[in-house]
Formats: sequence, C-alpha cells, structure tokens
Amino acid sequence: MSSLLAWPVARPLTARARPIAEAVAGPGRHVPALDGIRGLAVLLVLVFHIFQVEPAPRQTWLRLGYAATRFGQTGVDLFFVLSGFLITGILFDSKTSPRYFLNFYGRRTLRIFPLYYGVLVVLLVILPAVFGLRVTGIAPVWLWTFSANFAMAAGADGGMLGHFWSLAIEEQFYLAWPWIVYALGRAALMRVCLVSLVAAAGVRVLVESQGVSSFMITPCRVDTLLLGALLALAARSPLGLVDWSRQAVALALAALALGLPLCGTMRGSGSVWLQVVKYPLIAALYGAVLVLGVTAPRGSRIGQFFNHGALRNLGKYSFGLYVYHPPLIQGVHWLFQVVPGAAPLTEVHPAIALVVKVVIIAAGSYGLAWLSWHLYEKRFLALKRYFEYS
Repeated sequence: MSSLLAWPVARPLTARARPIAEAVAGPGRHVPALDGIRGLAVLLVLVFHIFQVEPAPRQTWLRLGYAATRFGQTGVDLFFVLSGFLITGILFDSKTSPRYFLNFYGRRTLRIFPLYYGVLVVLLVILPAVFGLRVTGIAPVWLWTFSANFAMAAGADGGMLGHFWSLAIEEQFYLAWPWIVYALGRAALMRVCLVSLVAAAGVRVLVESQGVSSFMITPCRVDTLLLGALLALAARSPLGLVDWSRQAVALALAALALGLPLCGTMRGSGSVWLQVVKYPLIAALYGAVLVLGVTAPRGSRIGQFFNHGALRNLGKYSFGLYVYHPPLIQGVHWLFQVVPGAAPLTEVHPAIALVVKVVIIAAGSYGLAWLSWHLYEKRFLALKRYFEYS
C-alpha cells in the first residue's frame, strides 16, 4: 500500500502522460472518451433489461447468446466506477473554491432532480390520478427520498421504477463523499478508498449471511464507486494513469475470464462467497476499462472505440436512456398482449416478435431521451452557469 500512495512527485510527466493529466485534472474539463464509456455502460444495461423479460429461446444455439445478455447487468457497475471517478475528480480539483459545497450540490441537483422528479410526478401522481394505474410496489416516500434501494432490498417490487435503486445509491454517495474529500488530502483519501474496498466485501459477508441480498444496499456496493475515486486520485499524480495502463489489459482479461461465468448466477444465488468475489472482479474489470479509455491514444483501436461518435452520442443521452427505457419496455410488452395480432405473432414467430420489440424499445428509448434532453433537461442544465467553479 505504501508504494501505491508514495507517488514520485519529482518525476516529470512523460510526453504521453502530460495531455492525459491535463485532460482529467481541473473542474469543467471534458474528456471525450468518458462519454464513450458512459455510452457503453448504458448500452449494456439496455441489452440486459430488454432481454431479461423475454422467455428463453427454444433453440440451443440461441440460449448462449440469451444467457450472455445477463452480463449487461454489470453496466451499472461501470456507471458506478465512472461516477466515482468523475465526481471525485471534480471535488478534489475544486477543494479551494469558496463555494465548494454550493457549486457541487447545485450542479448535481440541476443534473439529476428535474428528470428524476419529473418522471416521479408522471408515474406516481398523474397516471394513478387519471388512469388509476400503479406502476410500482415501492411506497412513494422511498422514491421521493432517494432510498428505493433499501425498500427493494427488503422485498418491495420496483415495477417500472425498479431501476431507480442505482440512482438512490449514487445520491447517497453524493451526500457523504464531498465532506470526506474536503477534509482529507490525496494520500489519506486513497487510503480511505483502499480500506473501503475491503470493508465493503466484509459488509457483504455479514448481510448475505443473514439471508439478505446485498445487491442494492449502499455499503455493500460502495466499492465500485470508491474504485473510481481511487483512479481519479491516481490520475492526479505526476504520472497520471499511464503506469496503470500497462497492467490494465491483463487485469481486464483476468477479471473477465473469472467473472463472466459468475454472471449466470448474478441474481439470487444465495451464496455468500459468490457475493464477496464477483463484485470486486466486476469492479476490477471496469476499473481497467476506464483506465484504458482515458489513457489510450485517440488513434489506437481502444481510443477509436471509446471516441466513436455513436458511443459518445449514447453517452450524452445516457441519463435519459437509463431513466426511460424500463417503463417503455413494460409498455411495449403490454401492447403486444392487447393489440390484435401481436400476441399470436409472439407465439408463432417469437424471433420476429423479439426483433420488432427490440427496434421499438431501442428507437423509443433514444427518441424519448433525445427529446427530454433538448426540450426539458437542457433548460435546467443551462443554470449551471450560476454554479461555476472558480
């Protein structure tokens, strides 16, 4: 641990490290590859949610592909690693700002609250009042207070809003982490991250041994967020993440080889050791992915992948895509049950019906996210100018 924290401050930046360090350091700096990483995360989640509600195909050769879509559930872990990386970088770089807390919470509020609470108003207030529909089994108070993850861990049915558990974890992280970053120096923060990675595994053992799922409980999942935080702090060393990138490929391949077979038992396994092992493996995989995305030259294959326009475009609208797609998925499946001719199509030609559903869900989710960004969210994001870091 001492060698990890004792960065050689006297060593100058290499030619390759300098532009990377300049890109990731400083509030307001934009790294295009991070949009690509965000796009990959939301794409993984979309694939998982679209296929998890579909019956397994009868053809044996399709079953492997269907099972592979379950790996998309780990897209949330990529979101957590990325969020920890970005938020910690912003907080650490703005520690000397006289409006450190005001600016951070103001900007987070403008990014999250309008869309989050706008959807809650539609689904929890308008739909029940007008159509008598109940879209979730979670008591509204848990959703209004960003604590739906605890209700779901206790057995509540999330329904159309079940995916909000991850947003609750992130908001809970945002409440505490800025104060810790403000109080400690970089080396101490890195020690906190490393200790927390171990502590989270211990908490998972305790929770799982009591017969409770650790999947949505914040102390059990904070290690992915803090791995991202650790990488952000490492990026602010003289050599940045360049040295880390040399081991990132091997780490990613090892984590993938060990973690991929565990994805078949991702949910409800009830195995304590599995819950302890799989999350660090997934976190290591996506930590390596983030390092590669940030450090890869734009002309390299990895750099081209994460800087690809389509992936970055998904990243731009990723929040809306994440929020809107589960209600749309359930709406499409409901339509296929009630529209004349749709149900028989599912029975007789399931592959064709699946393709139609995927196209509708993908296009609809992107369309809603695009409209939401340009007609609604953008208006609030423009107010971030009142919370600029000095």
